[in-house]
Amino acid sequence: MTEQRVALTADARRALSEGARLCRWANLAIFKPEHLLAGALLALRESNLEGFPEPAAVISALELIHGTGQESPTDDLSFGPGARTVLDGVALDIIQAGRDSASARDLAAGVLRSGEATPMFVTAMGTSREALLSLLADGPV
Repeated sequence: MTEQRVALTADARRALSEGARLCRWANLAIFKPEHLLAGALLALRESNLEGFPEPAAVISALELIHGTGQESPTDDLSFGPGARTVLDGVALDIIQAGRDSASARDLAAGVLRSGEATPMFVTAMGTSREALLSLLADGPV
């Protein structure tokens, strides 16, 4: 089987960057599905899309779920198994749809559909999985 690669759109790259920034800000070394979802939601808000949680709610929910470390980790940031599972699933969905790139919407929807994120993370942002999936479906993917 030929290996297929999926590119990331500018907003998907921003989503990963934002998620990594939040992870480092909290002095955490493992990038989890919640970091991916948080980064995607922040990237979508930066695109002036309405209805997504406020940045302060996203950050507060991350702190509630993962806390913060006392010291900066000495190792590089690494993707946890849940985040890898989500990214693999998104890539497979993109390939099966005949597309070649994933957007921030794809990443956020991938996290929500995967079940890899802690449900309390979404409720702590003041929303629901269904409400977010509806917002994500309202625009082009």
